[in-house]
Amino acid sequence: MSNPTVYIFQQPRPRKSDGWVPNLEPATKYGKLKFIFDAEDKPHLDPSAALTKAVARLKDFDAEKDYLCWTNFGDPASQWLVIMLLSGRGNNLLRFLYWSRGKGANGMSAENGYYFPVELSIGPIKGHHH
Repeated sequence: MSNPTVYIFQQPRPRKSDGWVPNLEPATKYGKLKFIFDAEDKPHLDPSAALTKAVARLKDFDAEKDYLCWTNFGDPASQWLVIMLLSGRGNNLLRFLYWSRGKGANGMSAENGYYFPVELSIGPIKGHHH
């Protein structure tokens, strides 16, 4: 069995104002990091090309052990495309890493932040009648 992979929706681009990028090191605790989209990709402009790239990058995705991670940087369309793709492949459960800012001496701070797993079941909606 191979080790888990953390699929980051899109590689963060340095912030224009100060060049800051999120520290993804805390996510490595859950697996090796792999970017689905590169920093300069704009999936919303050409969704079909983006989908082709996502299919290739997610060919080894295993919903049983891998995670998806949104860094709050990038094109939000990267999330929609990936979730639709993985859901369309019949994955009824997806695991996400959710960022929580940690408590520091001066209140909430990114320095003490951490990721924690959240499982989302996207199976048939119960109680829905056709």
